[in-house]
Amino acid sequence: MAMGTLLIIVAGILVGFLIFIRPALGLGIILLSALFLPEIEFGSVGVSRGIQAREISVRPEDFFIMLVGIGWFVEAAIRGRMPSIIHNPLNIPILVLTLVMISATILGIAQGTTTFGAGILYTLKKIQYFIVFFLIIGNVKTFKEVKSNITLLIIFSVVVALWSIVEYFFLVGGVARITGPFMRKGQPPILGGFFLMIIFLGISFFMRYTEFRKRIPMLIIVVISFLVIIFTKTRSSYVGAFIGLIAFGIIFRKPALLAIPILLVITIDIIFPTVIAERIHTIGGIWQRGETTSPYAPSWDVRVATWKEVMPEIMAYPLLGKGAGCYSLAWLDNQYVTDLLYMGVIGLGVFIWLLFRIFKTVFYLSKSPPPSTPSEGIEYSYVMALSAGYLGGLIALIIHGMAVTTFYNIRTMIPFWFLTGLVIVSRDLFLRTEDIKSPLTYNA
Repeated sequence: MAMGTLLIIVAGILVGFLIFIRPALGLGIILLSALFLPEIEFGSVGVSRGIQAREISVRPEDFFIMLVGIGWFVEAAIRGRMPSIIHNPLNIPILVLTLVMISATILGIAQGTTTFGAGILYTLKKIQYFIVFFLIIGNVKTFKEVKSNITLLIIFSVVVALWSIVEYFFLVGGVARITGPFMRKGQPPILGGFFLMIIFLGISFFMRYTEFRKRIPMLIIVVISFLVIIFTKTRSSYVGAFIGLIAFGIIFRKPALLAIPILLVITIDIIFPTVIAERIHTIGGIWQRGETTSPYAPSWDVRVATWKEVMPEIMAYPLLGKGAGCYSLAWLDNQYVTDLLYMGVIGLGVFIWLLFRIFKTVFYLSKSPPPSTPSEGIEYSYVMALSAGYLGGLIALIIHGMAVTTFYNIRTMIPFWFLTGLVIVSRDLFLRTEDIKSPLTYNA
């Protein structure tokens, strides 16, 4: 045991040293650790309201993110210039949201509506996601690096998917819900949220590619991502994928995609195992509660009752909320109610502004015409597929957030901001082509 611990420490030091001297290499390690490595709990902090105290845990990516950041600044100092972050439309909303979160948490601690430990913990974790974004746009400089990091994300997702499929058939026997490498109770919705991003990337690249040898791997990714989402037995993921497919089909004028969710609904009882088909049927039962012939999800009623219960507290602290950590995330299970409680209408408004800015920025990129004189190394079809797939995943995650605190979860948000950074870098590289001008260059 002592020898094993020593080897882990030595390996950690070596990896840390590598990240320190080559920050760009550390980006993939951050993603790897977020998806596969466990967290270490060493205590808990109380929250002002919730089922239980929030555990304090240290995760490997906390360490790696810090090292990449330090290495980035040291590298820039050696070269005699400040670390560069590309100008993009997301910088201001992220900065404003960060300031609102900090202000709301400080106010919540001062007025006693949240605890110091929980407030700091939740606030720093959310800021950490933005740091991942800035590390990406500060360290990824070429289109080749964008593609290699996207490939890395897809490879990791395939490993997670295969792990999850094996878990479903051989470990839980097709009965329990899968958690993938996350291996914690309550993680199925998070696993589903992660694959909402991956499935739309696969669909978009499949539609953009014309070569058979490129389309087959994308089709495989779509199929295994679909299986994982199904095996999580997470209704929020089902609805997110359903609405995401419809929105994707409408935005990008792909009628075939509109038919897929409709056919899946029609053939639920034929293509899905009984236990999964019954769970899907409970979604429709939400609008037919009380009818003995209509199954429905009691967990939805519990969620709604919880949201109604906290409404007086939202009304009591409307502007900046009660501060981060005032309620446990699992107790609320809704991204937008959580933001109202944590940061008030100001915080929720800024968060919606950020989501809108992301959508608008990437939408314009996905609709841009091919440049007459492309920059060397930039593949127009790849950038369009990446941006379109990202948009589909973003729409699905926004829907997913109605029953899960999607934009607070580590396993979903580090990959999300990792991917967001790569899309923004692609946009910046694309803007350097000769005839690409407004609307991509808007600054609103």
